[in-house]
Amino acid sequence: VALLRAAREPSEGGSARATPEASRGGLVDLLRAAAWATELLASEGAIVLPPAAGEVDAGEADAGDDAPQMLLKNATLRWHRGQLDAFADSERGRALARLILHPASLLPRYARVHLEGVSLDALPGLTTQRTLPRRGFRGEYGGELDVFIEAIAGFDALPDTLEPERGYALRAALSLSEGWIDTEALADERLEGLNLDAHGQGWLNIDRPALSTEDARVSFRGVDARLDASLDLKPGERALSLKLSSPGEIACQSLLGAVPEALLGVVANARVEGDVTPSLDLILAEELSRVRVRISGFEETPCRFTGLRIPYAERAEVAFNMERARVYPTRRTLIARPDDDPTPESVPPARHELVGDFLLFGPTPQPAEEEPLPDWHRYRRDVGWLNGPFIKKVEEGVSEDANIRVGPGTSSYVPLDELPGYVGGAMYLSEDMLFYSSRALSTALINRALRMNISRSRYVYGGSTLTQQLVKNLFLTRDKTLSRKIQEVIIGWRIDEIVPKERVLELYLNVIEFAPDVYGIGPAARFYFEKDARELTPLEAIFLANLKPAPWEGPRLMRRGRTPERGWWIERTAEIGQRLVDYNYLNPAQAAAMAPYVVTWPEARVELERERYRQARQAERERQQEIRERLRRSAQRPSP
Repeated sequence: VALLRAAREPSEGGSARATPEASRGGLVDLLRAAAWATELLASEGAIVLPPAAGEVDAGEADAGDDAPQMLLKNATLRWHRGQLDAFADSERGRALARLILHPASLLPRYARVHLEGVSLDALPGLTTQRTLPRRGFRGEYGGELDVFIEAIAGFDALPDTLEPERGYALRAALSLSEGWIDTEALADERLEGLNLDAHGQGWLNIDRPALSTEDARVSFRGVDARLDASLDLKPGERALSLKLSSPGEIACQSLLGAVPEALLGVVANARVEGDVTPSLDLILAEELSRVRVRISGFEETPCRFTGLRIPYAERAEVAFNMERARVYPTRRTLIARPDDDPTPESVPPARHELVGDFLLFGPTPQPAEEEPLPDWHRYRRDVGWLNGPFIKKVEEGVSEDANIRVGPGTSSYVPLDELPGYVGGAMYLSEDMLFYSSRALSTALINRALRMNISRSRYVYGGSTLTQQLVKNLFLTRDKTLSRKIQEVIIGWRIDEIVPKERVLELYLNVIEFAPDVYGIGPAARFYFEKDARELTPLEAIFLANLKPAPWEGPRLMRRGRTPERGWWIERTAEIGQRLVDYNYLNPAQAAAMAPYVVTWPEARVELERERYRQARQAERERQQEIRERLRRSAQRPSP
């Protein structure tokens, strides 16, 4: 910057004399003047990209993989009196740019870039399963893109000091039509119809540097939003702040319609009523070391799903055992009582009630009238079948020869009102303390999940409520995709509409995994403690609750003979025990009796589990050996 200004300062004696800096400044002035008066034209240019090193496997590379990839062609550059114009073609589309310089400045006083009709799927690198660095995000992308960016300098010449108010006024617009994304991180199918329009004004601070915009407008698949954002690029203080909000109320059905159908999956035809004013606040700072995310607008659940309308071919694959059909007998909160008053608090019994096509539960007027049970099969395209005596086979995450069935129609099912209150209490207080008072969509848990996953640049926490975990076990797969998460939220939301909390907790206890091929509280109590679930102690109930994030750890602890005596396990057990006291499932004396919070097993049971483990390992080794032998024989067989 200093070289572009002649340095002719008077000497201390008051007379000016030539200095090396002055001579050099004069030469630069001459060169700059010559360049300013020069006209330059270059045509038929091209920009090519070499193949990225290491992206192509040597054994799978095609003949053309090593060839340079064309980014721009037919490029033309024209320079005249401080103005540079550039034009070029991409595979499909056109790029234009204009740059106007000031005679006394290296910084342009005007800049404009326009990408017109550029096809993303024709650009190099976007159709070859590209991976973003350190993100594990593979996929292909496409669509037609138009981008316009214009920058106008807020100064006439380069100042001696770039003051904070010096910078560029920005105008920008972006349009994506017929966009699509194909990546396993989002959904099993390609996301199509991604139409996006955005425009707004902003300011670029060239001293800090920083970029900001206020009241920009964004429209995605028919839903409008307001965008306020700032990006600080100062070293050591880098931060992104973003607020995306609705300018007014949005119909919940319109908001659902803005979600691509591939993300909605089986609930793409769902119907929802109400209006909502959603917003998203995001702050990323200090290289993701500080992350703050907040989704708001759904706290009062303004949207109400009136039906999921799951496609007939995707309806729940369940059977019903009418011999075990029972109207939910009692809606009550089980709490610990003094010995002289063992009766738990309760509310009147409940009976089923048909409202439209859906089954509801509610307090029964006295006396209750006898009514025939409904045809449960009619609810398989929604969630009403959860209130019936269903039987569902577990297909995912079990051994090949396992035949495991869960649900109220099975003989291993244990009703909630037959269990000690602390069993159900330990299960929900260990991860969803607001289960009884909150809805299936917990913005607090979602905000926490987004914060943790963004800060660690990978999927580490799902933020699921207890209801959503029930959905994962009975409706969906275990795939960790955005599509499954969205379906999980919507189905859980619908469950909250027509299935009582007590029923949700009861189903959850009876269908979740506690060990490999061990599902439900009844089989878990027999597997670990050789007793009926109705006889579990508070410490045993907390042990089972601790296993939920990693059920495969249970058998390992059994082979060890005892649970850990220090560290996370002890702290977690004591914490859940205190919560049971706080929520009146235990009294302080019962909680104190659990110390030192260590579960032990008899030696005979430990040895039995060790032998079972040895046999399982041996069977797995034999299976792997058989596979290798089969592959070897196949490789030796002559080709036809």
